[in-house]
Amino acid sequence: MLFVHHTRDIPRKNGTALSFAAAMAIGRFLDHVFGGVRVVDLTFPSAGFSGIMGDVLVGVAAPERFSAEVRDFFFRFQQKGGHFPILSLGPELEPVLREGASGRDKLTILYLDSSVDKELIRSFFGFGDIAVLVSADAETDVWPDGVLDERKSIDFLIAGTYHKKFRLILPEYNVGGFNVLVSRDDPVESVYLKKNIVKNTPNEVRVSIELPSVSEHVSLVFPASRFIHDGEYKSESDSGYAWLWSGPSPHLRIFIGRLDAWPDKLRLKLTVVNTNDPRNLDDARIMVDGCIMPFTLEKWSATSGRFVVEILEPSADFTVLSIGCRHMCNIDGGRQVGFCVDRLEVVP
Repeated sequence: MLFVHHTRDIPRKNGTALSFAAAMAIGRFLDHVFGGVRVVDLTFPSAGFSGIMGDVLVGVAAPERFSAEVRDFFFRFQQKGGHFPILSLGPELEPVLREGASGRDKLTILYLDSSVDKELIRSFFGFGDIAVLVSADAETDVWPDGVLDERKSIDFLIAGTYHKKFRLILPEYNVGGFNVLVSRDDPVESVYLKKNIVKNTPNEVRVSIELPSVSEHVSLVFPASRFIHDGEYKSESDSGYAWLWSGPSPHLRIFIGRLDAWPDKLRLKLTVVNTNDPRNLDDARIMVDGCIMPFTLEKWSATSGRFVVEILEPSADFTVLSIGCRHMCNIDGGRQVGFCVDRLEVVP
């Protein structure tokens, strides 16, 4: 059986790792300039934008780099509360891109690492109004082949970490936020430190942005509708409020992502709004990355409460939280369930 810690030996990507600080800085900039974006992050399991951006899908650009065991482990997860599979460069990605390109209410951005070729990058633009965000090679600081000069683009440097470079290649149609960025002296107020237009011809504009590193240790909240999990059930909702039942397996794994920016320790808080057997709260088993963890139970009633797990050494790769239920129950005509959870918080 493959455990989470076995996946630490997966092949490393060539691109600069999208740290929490970089993801937060770029995310704030994109939301401010473009009025909200939709991100398709194809760097799973790193998935640096997961938990940072509100509208994000994750996927794997090159699943063949993983062993069969690792692929099976990752692709057992479902995202968007269980309503959507983990994406890959295959037929299931095409409708996602076409849906994003058909509506102008949000700019769709694909995020890739640098281990891609120019034909792959060009193929994405064939879907229409899609932007592509890529990272420079972490060792050579060179852009991947195919990140060319004939399109409007924005280069990002994260203050204090100048080797961490990212480039956003924009679609051919006029993106309003970009035009404002070029034409005004201070369109994003304090979001960036420096702006430099390094190329400005009728068809080519290159803007270089230096973003402040986001160093504060903010809390993250994952509602059930945004869980990336391996349970068989999907999140349910009513009037904007969402919840998820674990089951029929007694174990539910929730993918969290990179926790590299937090201090030496942090807390994971999982809220249980219901369980049909009062013994379950006290008898629960919590695991982080395959290791059994002690936890604190904040009990609100016989069947509701919050599990709090302290992590002393957050993972720089990704983290998976698992909750085990010992007393499963049948509801809704035979559906076997354990815990009903509605949110997961990451708190410094």
